[in-house]
Amino acid sequence: MSEAVVELRDVFCVHRTNEGDAAALAGTNLELARGEVLGVLGPSGAGKSTLLRVVAGIQPPSAGIVRVLGRDIGRMPAGSRSRLRHELMGFLGQHTETALSPDLRMRDAVALPLALRGVPRRERRMRVDELLEATALADRADALPAELSGGERQRFALCAALAHRPALLLADEPTGELDDASADATRALIVELARTNDTSVILVTHDPATAEIADRTLRIRDGRIVGDRRGAEEALVINGGWLRLPSDVLTQAGIGRRARVRPTPDGVIVTRADSDSGPTGSVGSAAASAGRSLRSPGPPSRSGFARWRAPTGTG
Repeated sequence: MSEAVVELRDVFCVHRTNEGDAAALAGTNLELARGEVLGVLGPSGAGKSTLLRVVAGIQPPSAGIVRVLGRDIGRMPAGSRSRLRHELMGFLGQHTETALSPDLRMRDAVALPLALRGVPRRERRMRVDELLEATALADRADALPAELSGGERQRFALCAALAHRPALLLADEPTGELDDASADATRALIVELARTNDTSVILVTHDPATAEIADRTLRIRDGRIVGDRRGAEEALVINGGWLRLPSDVLTQAGIGRRARVRPTPDGVIVTRADSDSGPTGSVGSAAASAGRSLRSPGPPSRSGFARWRAPTGTG
């Protein structure tokens, strides 16, 4: 396997609040392979945007290791981090005004990142034409942002983000302000252009439909990666021996706040403790200590427990 484009190891990001210290990232581990489109799915406040800022080198981690394209970005000086972002990263957010000047025609807006990097005029023109043809936007190249639909503006912003052929694209809720049709078109273009340009992508979102375009999807909650979907298989993620069980599964199994764990030859069985009164109202996710790699839950049994299986022969 080729060297990871992004690697996070036990990353913490702690900030002060009126109630005390809070961790936006709490022991986060992540790897992004070259050419991979990685979705990070989670609710507001889960740590998604903090994750992108850490990978971009905008926010240093409080602890842990962050490697981007082989560089330990968490320990690099601010100037070196800035050059790395400038040369090798592209950014796409949900607010296109951060990428498209209201006074620039779209052709010039897409060319601007290249001009800032000293690319000759002829090469800039060729690259812009290539991107606008790939996105079916050539007939809108002379428009101003105010003359475009939201979907068109976001597609132009994507072209600008990829104009300099970055090795890594960081996308923060790129379909958050689009209607369904425009969101579908933008999702498809992100994947298509990433493949064409051999760009790795981290795409953070709270929208499951956007996460579906990814080669792999991580679920994040309270600053921890709790789920990892690869193809048809979705596995929970164990952090330091602690496994966070989804609240809907616990509710189906009749488990409230106390449970028992019993090992079996091919996994573990989680059952409701005798002293547990069962689910009451909204039950939050619980954590169960486990020493094996656990997979997706089987159906809850009539006796009120959920079975979590691991492949036999694993350590």
